[in-house]
Amino acid sequence: MAKRKLRKQDTNARQRAKAVKEAEVELKRPTAGQATVELKPQEIFERTELFQPRGFFHGLYELDFDHVHKLAREIRIRGELEPLLVVKLDRTWVCVDGHHRLGAYRKNKWRETIKCRWFEGDVRQAVDESIRLNSIVKLDVKQQDRLEEAWKRTPLGWGSKAEVVKLCGVSDGLVGMMRRVVAKYHERYDDGAKAFRMRLVKKIDETRWAEARSAYLSLEEKQFNKHEEAAKLANFMHARMHDRLSRNPEITALALALYDSQLPGHKMDRPYARCIGGQAPNQVYMGRGLRDLRRTGLGRDRNARLRCISRDLI
Repeated sequence: MAKRKLRKQDTNARQRAKAVKEAEVELKRPTAGQATVELKPQEIFERTELFQPRGFFHGLYELDFDHVHKLAREIRIRGELEPLLVVKLDRTWVCVDGHHRLGAYRKNKWRETIKCRWFEGDVRQAVDESIRLNSIVKLDVKQQDRLEEAWKRTPLGWGSKAEVVKLCGVSDGLVGMMRRVVAKYHERYDDGAKAFRMRLVKKIDETRWAEARSAYLSLEEKQFNKHEEAAKLANFMHARMHDRLSRNPEITALALALYDSQLPGHKMDRPYARCIGGQAPNQVYMGRGLRDLRRTGLGRDRNARLRCISRDLI
């Protein structure tokens, strides 16, 4: 299994503004008649803190690898795909739109040049264009990523309310709430605003939308999105074990059962395991671990235990 590239830590509004400002100094714009350029995939780089509005597997990875695989197959069948959109920062070509297409070319070890469109606007316009284009392609931008993009623009004052709604594809009411959160943060003599700033801890342009919203609504820590906590745990595990959990799902499932006999069965309403080498009794659940396996007689058979695999972990 190829090692998957982890997504860099998602930028907050302040980091986004700094990255745009620095890139603007390096920006090289095309001259008349330079709307397209021919580049090799190896010459194009990513700046995902600027131009990739999507995070996959709850923000853990930079790309959806199933989609990359499909595009790579399409390249092998019909050749070059739709042109990428790029900008030139100093001497470096940077992908604005087409990260999955670029990943597919690399997967196929494409050595020829590919046609790219050279974006004519400034860096801020390129950031907006990457969101606009991602909103109309086949692979949708997740709602969580849309909310974060809308939120980053709010403390920075980027765009009117209507422009943010149209660009990011979020509701008018949500953008209105984001603006009320920012306004509350900047109120100087209001007791509620002071309490809000104390709960927030960080500066408003350094927070993610989930954090700002929770502090604004006085939510308790246990009310945070479970998926966000799961993504943090997955990131922690990947940083220390890389792809070891994916190499052999059977061993991973058994290891989880050994780690805690209540994982994950006590949270689920349906069986989590199936036995490939024969009909398994209904009482066998991977989440209940070796205790239940022993009760069914499978605990005495090492090979049978290893064939019991968690459907949701594969």
